[in-house]
Amino acid sequence: MKKFNRFLNSTLFYRLSALVLAIFLVIYVTGSTGNDTRLARQDNPSRVSSLTSTKTKTVSMPLQLNINSNKYFVTGYPERVKVKITGPAALVTATTNTQNFSINADLSKLSMGKHKVTLKADGLNKELTYQIEPKTINVTIAHRETITMPVHVKYDANSLASGYQVGTPTTSVNSVTVTGATSEVEQVAQVVAPINLTKNSTSTLTATVQLEAQDANGHTVNVVMTPSTASVTVPITSNESSKKVKVNYEPKNAEDGKSYSITGDVDSLTAYGTKSAISKLKSSIVANVDVSGLPIGTTKQQVNLTPSASGIRSYSETTANVTIKVTSSNADSNGVQHGDSSTSSSDESSSEAAGSSETSSSSDDTNTTASSSETGSSSTSASSSSAAGSN
Repeated sequence: MKKFNRFLNSTLFYRLSALVLAIFLVIYVTGSTGNDTRLARQDNPSRVSSLTSTKTKTVSMPLQLNINSNKYFVTGYPERVKVKITGPAALVTATTNTQNFSINADLSKLSMGKHKVTLKADGLNKELTYQIEPKTINVTIAHRETITMPVHVKYDANSLASGYQVGTPTTSVNSVTVTGATSEVEQVAQVVAPINLTKNSTSTLTATVQLEAQDANGHTVNVVMTPSTASVTVPITSNESSKKVKVNYEPKNAEDGKSYSITGDVDSLTAYGTKSAISKLKSSIVANVDVSGLPIGTTKQQVNLTPSASGIRSYSETTANVTIKVTSSNADSNGVQHGDSSTSSSDESSSEAAGSSETSSSSDDTNTTASSSETGSSSTSASSSSAAGSN
């Protein structure tokens, strides 16, 4: 009994007791954890799966360049790259949602020229693995230059409908900043705002367009412009006008020894054309009537009223019915004296028949020309210049 008491009070007993207690506690804790895990799996199996499963997801990330952008200009790199991230599902989901990492190309130690650079990710959790597509990029490093250029509007005037004109186009920006490699910037001859006019345009057009930097041959130059777009307005208005004029009939191919008196059923008409052409048009036009081979007496014909002057598009009347009275050159049917000799030109016969103080120039092969003489039973001859060639 004394030996047992001594054993209870010995160090060995305390050590054995501590060991047994420790084993008991381990068994208890292990059992509790197992029960809790089983309960958790039963209550929310998806949560446990997300914590333990592996997931892969691809995201698009902007590419960042490590370089002094105030001094150098870089070309050839993509703006964005694809990154495939693999790791614990919860961590992958959080990373792709927040995108709190970056993809970088370190160019800080590279010289000017062309280089092949490997891309790297910064800020990713160490438990994640990644793949960048593309893995490498080819870039060109050059000295940076910036200039300011005016903006010019470019359009196709052939797209306008007939009789319409373009006013002075306007843009929301008068000039832009052009930045790029020195070799590229030096090629820029102009910055244009190209605007497409629809075929047969008749109304003012406003549109937002992409600006283009072009060289002397009209080819696009690889530079960056700020701003890169502009709002363009192209005013389109009618260029046509009209004017009412008198019609004077003049003989053409008059024969010696004959005089001619011509009247028609169209006394006046309306001329249509450009504003500038109409402004030059006199108060009357001349319709030339071919009298070659007509005998003494009265003859009726139909003549075409066709404008020949540049800018005069049409007349309101296209034909006229005329009556031609041919008489001997000694005296016409109205008793007008012509002199000793026969009329040798349409100028003499016309001036005598009309009694005008002015004579017009010799006629030619066109149908109509301008004249300021008055209509009557006999008309004076005139030049074939056009509706604008009146005396």
